[in-house]
Amino acid sequence: MITLETYYPKEVLAAFLCRAFSQKVDFRTMVTNAYGDAGRSVERLAKLCGMSRGTLYNRFKEEFGVMPNDWMNERTKEDMLQAAGIRNITNEGLGYVMKMTQSQLCHFIRKHFDCTPQELIDSRR
Repeated sequence: MITLETYYPKEVLAAFLCRAFSQKVDFRTMVTNAYGDAGRSVERLAKLCGMSRGTLYNRFKEEFGVMPNDWMNERTKEDMLQAAGIRNITNEGLGYVMKMTQSQLCHFIRKHFDCTPQELIDSRR
C-alpha cells in the first residue's frame, strides 16, 4: 500500500479500493477460476474462494445443485477427455496436463472410465 501511495494520490486509491471491495463476485465465476489451482481438493478450493469448507458446501448446493466433489470430478473427467484427445499425447503427458502423478492418473481413470490411461488415450484417437 505504501508503494501505491507514492505513485497515486490517496483519493484515487480510495476510489479504486471502494469500487473493488464493493463489487460482488459471482460465485460460479469465482469457483470456475479457482478450480484449476485447487488440485481436486475441496479444502484448497474453499481457501482459494476465501470461505470455510462448510460455507463452500452450502453455496455449492445452492448454486450448482451438487456437492463440490461431484462437480470437481465431472470437470476433471471433461478436462481429461479433452486432454486425452491431444495428438500424440502419452500417459506421462496426460498426467502432466492433468497435474496428476501416474498413480493418481491411473486411479482416477480406472474409477471413472473403467480402463487404463493408454486405453483412454487410444479411444480418443
